[in-house]
Formats: sequence, C-alpha cells, structure tokens
Amino acid sequence: MSGLCATQIHWFNLPTAAFGWLQPATLTQILEYSNVFFSGLFAVEMLLKVIADGLCGYIRVGFNVFDGFIVILRHVSVCLSIYLPNRKSETKCFMKL
Repeated sequence: MSGLCATQIHWFNLPTAAFGWLQPATLTQILEYSNVFFSGLFAVEMLLKVIADGLCGYIRVGFNVFDGFIVILRHVSVCLSIYLPNRKSETKCFMKL
C-alpha cells in the first residue's frame, strides 16, 4: 500500500521536478519537507517489518529487499539534500544515471 502511495506522490511531483525552475520557492520547501517526512515514514515501516519478520524473514521476500534498497537510496538522497543544499536537483542527478 505504501508503495502505491509513494508512486502516486512521485508521479504527482514529476512535472514539478522536471520543470523545477518554474516553481515558487515555497513549493520547493514544502516538497523538501514532504520528502523528509515520507522517507522517515517508509524507514519506520521497514523497521517494523524487520522487527516483525526478523532479519532473515525480511530478506527472504524479494519485494522487501527491493523496498529496503529504495528506502536506503531515499535516505542517501535526503541526507545529501540536507548536508549539500545547493546541489543540483535530485531528478537531474538520477536522470544522468
């Protein structure tokens, strides 16, 4: 369920991310705060799954491994945006990959 919500939020923000130079500074700040909030929420979800299933049980399910990988990437992105606030947009950086 949370993956579906994250996908909907991502597709809602994609035009804004692609044309970020046209958005007001207030919207940019709101999106940055929501990014931190949802990244934390998904990390809590992952932690609860690890506690409920155990580490071996969590890793045994392929979707959980994928979900964990995405959560780790999101945290790297959030940490970069906090500690390097003047860097290029995340979308532009990831589109080069």
